[in-house]
Amino acid sequence: MSQSLWVQIERVNATCDRRYSSEPAQDSGFTSSEVGRLFLALQREYGRCVSKVYVDRRDGEALPIGWVFHKRREYERGEGTYLDEVWVTVSLEPKPVRPVRIDRMEEV
Repeated sequence: MSQSLWVQIERVNATCDRRYSSEPAQDSGFTSSEVGRLFLALQREYGRCVSKVYVDRRDGEALPIGWVFHKRREYERGEGTYLDEVWVTVSLEPKPVRPVRIDRMEEV
C-alpha cells in the first residue's frame, strides 16, 4: 500500500549564503509509488537538481532523503538576481529535519 510523501523545504539565498525560509513538513500530494513524479514536479518549481540530501546512519551508511535544487531568481524589488538554493527532504510521516553546517558539523 502506498503512503503519502511529506516534504520539508528549506530555502537559501546562495549568493549571500543566508537561509531565508523554512517551511514545516507538508503533504506533497504524491504517494510513495510516485517518487519520480514528485521529483519532476519539484524540478519544475525549483530548478535543476544539483545534489541529494543525505543523513548519516549510526552504522556509517549515508541514506539519501531528498534533493537540492538551484534556480536563478530576481529579487522582489528588481535589484538584480540571486541563486535560490532549495533543500527538499522527503519522508513518509511529518518530522522535522535539523540542518547541519557541513564545515563545522554542528546544528544550525
